[in-house]
Amino acid sequence: MTKRLVIVLLGAACVGKTTIENKMIKELGFSPVDITTTRSARDDDPAHYRFVSDDEFEATKGFDFTIAPAFKYGYNVLVRDLSVVSFISPVNVDEFLDAMKEKDNVVVKVIKLTASEAEMKDCMESRNMADAYERAKAAYTGECQIDYTFHRDVALDNISDIISNYSKEA
Repeated sequence: MTKRLVIVLLGAACVGKTTIENKMIKELGFSPVDITTTRSARDDDPAHYRFVSDDEFEATKGFDFTIAPAFKYGYNVLVRDLSVVSFISPVNVDEFLDAMKEKDNVVVKVIKLTASEAEMKDCMESRNMADAYERAKAAYTGECQIDYTFHRDVALDNISDIISNYSKEA
């Protein structure tokens, strides 16, 4: 049986995770990991995010993986050929990797995305969260498995190469 590939995008707020994730879905044929969250929707959120109240979240059963930083997030990982998910904290990546050990025939690759401080601050200003830069840096704590590190401007090309190499190995 062919192993399924799950790409985890890791990076601080405004490093480009959602942008890269959307491009992977649109241009490279990835499927998103279904996410249910109690946070407010943003204009650039992918379609696979489901926004619910705290009560609705607590009533939902059957998540493969949950985290509860400032807001609650529930993840349902439907094992597809190519899946993508993103996290802001290395601690959550480790928890996700542990949860994925239970899945048969799944290979997880963790990609840390980077951007310059100026790029991140510009993004935060455009989202009216200019005061959040220090909080965002503070949220990115801990260490985890990282298979690749790419600047957001070259990430998509490098991910395409990873898929090609993975397909040859599988």
